[in-house]
Amino acid sequence: WQIQVQHQMICTGTQCGIIVCADQTGKLNIYQSNINEKMCKLIMKKAEDFWRRIEEEDPYPPIIKQEDQGLRSKTLDETILKKTNQDVVQLTEDYLVASVEERKWKKTKDKLKEDLSDVLDSLNLDVLTIPGQFQIKSHYSEVEKYTIEKKPTGVMREQHSFTVKEIKDE
Repeated sequence: WQIQVQHQMICTGTQCGIIVCADQTGKLNIYQSNINEKMCKLIMKKAEDFWRRIEEEDPYPPIIKQEDQGLRSKTLDETILKKTNQDVVQLTEDYLVASVEERKWKKTKDKLKEDLSDVLDSLNLDVLTIPGQFQIKSHYSEVEKYTIEKKPTGVMREQHSFTVKEIKDE
């Protein structure tokens, strides 16, 4: 917000601005901001460069993400396809489709887990065995919370343990 307010002070010719914002709790905070000549000079320099690029149709160089620096990279071309002898495009498309399917199945799995837990809860059971087919366990318990350093906090939390096992009669 500081940069925005400094820019607004440049545009309006004022020496002081006010920043008003709410924090996570909803509390309204008000901060006074005095003009910072060094920051204003930098803002003006960047604005001049921006408008020069517009006038000269000179695009900004691509932004190199910090995590991308040092990575071996190449744009897909015939050479790569011949070297790998694999259809990289098809593999990539399949990967993305599988990712979407995985998310869908995760939602389905979570809903089924919730439904099975509700069934056991309505029957007032922790374990339900369907002879020759499945054993379903759904158990809620209270356990103590621990700090990162593995020290007990004295605060209890609910823990849900859930498993489904396929069983076969011999």
